[in-house]
Amino acid sequence: MAKLGTNKLWSLFSFKGRKGKQAFKSLKLCNIIIKACMRSHQKATELSVEEHISETLKHAPNKPGGSRYRVVDESQEKERDNI
Repeated sequence: MAKLGTNKLWSLFSFKGRKGKQAFKSLKLCNIIIKACMRSHQKATELSVEEHISETLKHAPNKPGGSRYRVVDESQEKERDNI
């Protein structure tokens, strides 16, 4: 999914469209990704691919480029370690 979009983009989606986000499962891209994964990984099931997509979308806002990503300043990190 990293090659298909940025974390900023994936931050706008949830798999089922909850929390005011758009539903990823309703996109044609979702079916294409699922079929491609199942074709390249013989043991993959539709459910397992959906779970991986869901986890990717869930964590996208907290990753670099995501809507809630925070850069930790080194001075703040040292302060936190000293406490």
